[in-house]
Amino acid sequence: MAQVPSSSVLVAVLHWGLGHATRSIPVIESLLSRGAMVCIAGSASSGLLLRKRFPDLPYYELPDYGIRYSAKAGMTLAMIRNLPSIVRAIRGEKAMTAAIVAERNVELIISDNRYGVRHERCKNILLTHQLSPLLPSGSRFLSNAFLKKFNGLIKAFDACWIPDRADRFFSGTLSETRVLKNEIRFTGPLSRFTDYTGQRQAHLDGWLAVLSGPEPQRSLFEKAVRQAAKRAGEKLCIVAGCPGNALQNSQNVKIFPHLEDHELASLILSASKVVMRSGYSSIMDLYALGRSALLVPTPGQSEQEYLAERHSAKGHFIMMRQKHLDLKRAEALLKECPPMPQRSRETLLNEALDEALSELRLTKELIPERHLLETDFGSEK
Repeated sequence: MAQVPSSSVLVAVLHWGLGHATRSIPVIESLLSRGAMVCIAGSASSGLLLRKRFPDLPYYELPDYGIRYSAKAGMTLAMIRNLPSIVRAIRGEKAMTAAIVAERNVELIISDNRYGVRHERCKNILLTHQLSPLLPSGSRFLSNAFLKKFNGLIKAFDACWIPDRADRFFSGTLSETRVLKNEIRFTGPLSRFTDYTGQRQAHLDGWLAVLSGPEPQRSLFEKAVRQAAKRAGEKLCIVAGCPGNALQNSQNVKIFPHLEDHELASLILSASKVVMRSGYSSIMDLYALGRSALLVPTPGQSEQEYLAERHSAKGHFIMMRQKHLDLKRAEALLKECPPMPQRSRETLLNEALDEALSELRLTKELIPERHLLETDFGSEK
C-alpha cells in the first residue's frame, strides 16, 4: 500500500487582542508533533506574533476585523459601529480561504473565532468558548436576533472545540448551548505556558502589568495602571502587548513591547504582584502558571466582567474596576488569596487532534482517487 501523505491543516486566528493567537500556539505545536503540514493565517499583531513564533510555516494575512472599542461608549454601540467592517472581513476571509485551500491542498481547518475561514472541501472546526455570548444589559432586547445570526455562523462548521474542561470550569455559561447540533468537544484549557518548565528570574519588585486587547482600551488600561502605581508609590513593569513596537522606559517604569513565551512566563512568576485584563486566554495562562493576579475587566465588555467575577469568586484572583483601581488595596487582598490548584496534565487536545487526523488518513486510504484529484487541483493554483 502506498504511504498516506501527511495531512494539510490551516490554523486561522482572530485578531482581537493577542489571546486567540496565544491559545492557538499549543494547537499548532501539537499538529506539528504529529507530522501535519501546517499553514497559519491571521492579521495585525496576532499574525505578527504567530509569524515570529513559527517562522518556518507558510503564513497568510487575512482581512482585519478592524475592531476598535470606544473610549466612552459601551460595547454595544462599539460593536454596531464595527459591524460593517466585520461583515466585509468575513466575506474577504471566505475568498482567501478558498485560495489557500487550493494552493495548499488543505484538508482540515481549525478556525479560532474566524467565522469566514471554512471550506466545503475540508473538515471545518471552530475553536471557541463563546457559544452563548453575553450582551451588555442595555442591549438584551437584541439578544434573540443576535443569537439567531450568531448560531447560523457556528452551524456552518462541522464541529466546535471548546478550550475548557467538560465541567466548564473556565467558561461557565459562555460555552453552554441548547441550540447547536454541531459536534461539540472539549480540548481542555489551552495555554502557551502549559509545558513551561523554566525557572523564575530574580524577584521582581513592584507591579507587573500585562496589557492586552484592542485600542483604545489597551492604552487607557496602561494609563490607569501608571496612575495607580504612581499614587501607590510603586515601581511598575509593563508588558505592552505591542509586538514590533519600540517603547521608551521612564522613571520607575520599565516597558517591554512584547516578550517571548518563556520570557513572559518567567517574568509573571518572578513578579510580586500581577495585574491583567480578565480575558479568557489570560485567565487560562495564569492557571497554567499557578499564579494569582488582580483582574481588571475591559470597561463595557460583558464577557470579561463575567469572567473576572466568576474566577475571583473561586478565591484565586481579585477583581477591580478600572475606574476604581487601587494597587495598595489590591496588594493586601492578594495576600489573602489561597494557593492556586496544582496544575493537571490535560490530554483532551491530543485526543481531539488524533481523532481528527485519523479521520483524514482513513479517508485518503479508502478514497485515494479523491486525494489525487485534490492534489492535482491544488497544484494548478
